[in-house]
Amino acid sequence: MRRAVNYFLDIAAHYLVHEKDCHEDIFLIPENKLSPSSWNTKSVLIDSPRGECEDFETVSFGEKTVVFKWIIPITQSEYLMIRNKGVEEFDAYIKKEEMELIDVSRRHVRSGCSVWIP
Repeated sequence: MRRAVNYFLDIAAHYLVHEKDCHEDIFLIPENKLSPSSWNTKSVLIDSPRGECEDFETVSFGEKTVVFKWIIPITQSEYLMIRNKGVEEFDAYIKKEEMELIDVSRRHVRSGCSVWIP
């Protein structure tokens, strides 16, 4: 558990340093060695809250506004799908296959369900 928490804190710090260089609504981090070794999801998608109403994206506290982002562990093949086909293709795939984004051991995009080869 501690390793996972440290991993997410490292990812959040990386995002905060590099978000200004991102010109897209999403932020992708390719497969990396910091991810827990037992996870199939070694890449990361940082995006607005998925599956939540748009009102949840920002919350204001007086004059301050907080923008929420989900840190979503994804497989390398999901990373390639998003990079090459767009996040909408990923959303459709996750919905069709009824996959849970919080399942860090979910299978890669493979033949048998959806064949996706970049």
